[in-house]
Amino acid sequence: DPFVRVRYNGRTQETSIVKKSCYPRWNETFEFDLEEGAAEAVCVEAWDWDLVSRNDFLGRVVFNVQRLWAAQQEEGWFRLQPYQSKSRRGEGSLGSLQLEVRL
Repeated sequence: DPFVRVRYNGRTQETSIVKKSCYPRWNETFEFDLEEGAAEAVCVEAWDWDLVSRNDFLGRVVFNVQRLWAAQQEEGWFRLQPYQSKSRRGEGSLGSLQLEVRL
């Protein structure tokens, strides 16, 4: 039951939960107020929702805001990465998300 959480500058927004799907499609748009020159990163996290226990972290993609200002847009398939503090050596790929991030 995956969903995506997008974080930027202390704000968090979430997609809907797609029940019983290994290949979810959200087609949702989120807007954040970005300040030019901001150092904060945009973090897109994939989660698996659980009714009776803690949601499971699947991986994340981090976008550098400085690069976004220069490029104005990044789109494509992005490989999910683990949290830096919890390395998952030997577990293989965490999957990918197809995203469009633009200013």
